[in-house]
Amino acid sequence: MEFDEFEDDFVGGDAGEGGDQAQGFDFQENEFIPDLISKKDAVIFLIDCNKKIFQNEFNDEVQFKVILKSIQSFFKSKIISSLDDQVSVIFYNVKQTNNDLNFKGINIVYNLSTPSAEMIKNVVKLGDNFERDFGFADNETPFHEALWTCNSIFTKLDSKKFIMRIFLFTNNDQPHSDNKDFLDKCFNQARTLAEKNIQIELFPLATRNQKFDIRKFYSSIITFDVDEINEAVIDTSDKVLDIQHRLRQKEYKKRAVNRLLFTLGDETRLGVKLFCPFVKQRRPLAKQLESNTNKLLKRTVKHICKETGQSLYQNQISTCVHIGGEKVKVSKGDINEIKSFEEPGMRLIGFKPSGTLKAYHNYRTSYFVYPDDYHVKGSSQSFHALISQMIAKDKIAIVRFIPRKGTQVRFCALLPQEESYDEDHVQTPPGFHLIFLPYADDQRNLGSIRPQQKEEVSRNLLNAAKMMCNALDLANFDFRNFEDPSLQKFFAHLQAHALQEENPENPADLIQPDEEGMKRCEDIIKLFEEALKLDVQDDDQPQAAQKKPRQKKVAVEKQPAAQKKQPAPKKPAQNKKQVKKEEESEASSIGDYDSEDSFIDNEEDEIKPKKRGVQNKKVTNQRKVNKKVEYSDEDDEISYEEKPKRKAAGKKQMSEEEKLISHVEANLKEEFNPDGLTISELKQYLKFKGLKNVGKKEELVDTILRHLERN
Repeated sequence: MEFDEFEDDFVGGDAGEGGDQAQGFDFQENEFIPDLISKKDAVIFLIDCNKKIFQNEFNDEVQFKVILKSIQSFFKSKIISSLDDQVSVIFYNVKQTNNDLNFKGINIVYNLSTPSAEMIKNVVKLGDNFERDFGFADNETPFHEALWTCNSIFTKLDSKKFIMRIFLFTNNDQPHSDNKDFLDKCFNQARTLAEKNIQIELFPLATRNQKFDIRKFYSSIITFDVDEINEAVIDTSDKVLDIQHRLRQKEYKKRAVNRLLFTLGDETRLGVKLFCPFVKQRRPLAKQLESNTNKLLKRTVKHICKETGQSLYQNQISTCVHIGGEKVKVSKGDINEIKSFEEPGMRLIGFKPSGTLKAYHNYRTSYFVYPDDYHVKGSSQSFHALISQMIAKDKIAIVRFIPRKGTQVRFCALLPQEESYDEDHVQTPPGFHLIFLPYADDQRNLGSIRPQQKEEVSRNLLNAAKMMCNALDLANFDFRNFEDPSLQKFFAHLQAHALQEENPENPADLIQPDEEGMKRCEDIIKLFEEALKLDVQDDDQPQAAQKKPRQKKVAVEKQPAAQKKQPAPKKPAQNKKQVKKEEESEASSIGDYDSEDSFIDNEEDEIKPKKRGVQNKKVTNQRKVNKKVEYSDEDDEISYEEKPKRKAAGKKQMSEEEKLISHVEANLKEEFNPDGLTISELKQYLKFKGLKNVGKKEELVDTILRHLERN
């Protein structure tokens, strides 16, 4: 089995552990309880139904109605998140009595069971005819009897399989204020619930012009946050609406996906557990039903012999490998032996500075490593010492990791994480993040997709982009605040179909840009847009100049109008030998660069211009002689003229050189249009760059492309 298949079979939950390990690693060694059993949730909604709860309003709605809607939302979330969880609803301070202990004023509306579609539809209707169906109690119901009723219901459950909680809704912050005997019974009953790990969570409901003071009574029986006790008031709205707006998401129980030994050196071994902190949420798979009875179908698979048509059992099936056209029988045990490399576990290779671990090294989901004292005593102490020193020295550990027999050997990095608490006292557990490192075979070369040239960006555009990034910064971004909108919509329609609702809920799509925030930064966004347009226009102007029609004859410097000669008519066509001889002479006539970047002809260089009416003659390097050089091939001709003022001519010739270089690079580097270039232009470009300019047109183009790639 591959490790990916192993992950699909064993889905993990949160990285942390609950219970007594909330304060860090548990160093107690007298008792170890494995977390192989995933506990279910059992919740009792205990509601104080006095008359004031129907008189006070909460967000322009009666408090009792808000409570029922919150319970309905909780029931809906349980159908999606966990079908095995159980819920119950109990009213106290009512006239109608319904409980096994025959306590007056206590009515068990829904016994502890899994939420059904009927419960979800009817729970919000409990307040429609409340006085007729339940009524109000004449005397105050003893609060300890309500707790006793909850305790008797929870005794029917297995405490090893359930997490038991009581959600208490009340607006009375001091029940039985004048009866000390009742107060003592309440404290004793609350202590009994605490011994059985039954949690009480208070949802206080403030009355008009009166705050809910928890110090009067409930601080003695319920554990509160220190800040809440100091303020003496609990925010009612947030706690009630927290239930009403619970997320539609699958709840995974906290359990280890694997247990291994972590080997340090030759003999030292630590017990570790692996948790999967992130699991991709998918839509639940549809199950096939029999069309008439709606019963689940059971799928069975049978192997049939191809030759005889008989059913085969597992002991009649063997495996083989095709070698040389023959079937070689190999048992499954032999195949597993070949696949197995060594015993599963983690082995320490060494340590590296934490800066060597890059973000792109993490190419798949990481795991969280936590000590396992249940299998190896003292693992927590060793883990604590190792994490502390690695954080102090800013190191990471490199380990060899084999999750199970027959799985691939992986190199991984252990990134230490120390224990911390946020402002809401939520613990970040201590441990290691197991980062899977890629092999050399896993890495891809992305050099081919890199841009061939570096784009130049103006300073104005950079400043505008910087302002826009600072203005649109997501300061308090947290991925945990965003649900998958497609899953939310799916569950909303599924819920509407199950409850026979006409209009399904429309969950909010939180993955949308903040339109109001965008409008506040509209001026900055427009500034960036304008700067981008100006930058693009500046880049397009040189390209537009390069794409102008190329002239057949380009002169470096024109003569004055008085000295300009009319071009003579072309000579008759010459034979191939004569043309070749003239081309060689013309190629040798173009001189080298001097210190002023102008062309200097060789002293005794013979020039054979292809101009009708002009005789071949010797030309020496004289400063005051007007010289005209023509280079011609079958496509076009380029002529250079040299005037008595050589410095001015040199500047013009450099301008023509840059123009030719820009023209060639625009066709080959930006547009890749070699057909728009002539052989003479390619040769001139190579000569300007000091490169070899001999060969066919394709060879010249390849030479220029290699030169551009190097530079």
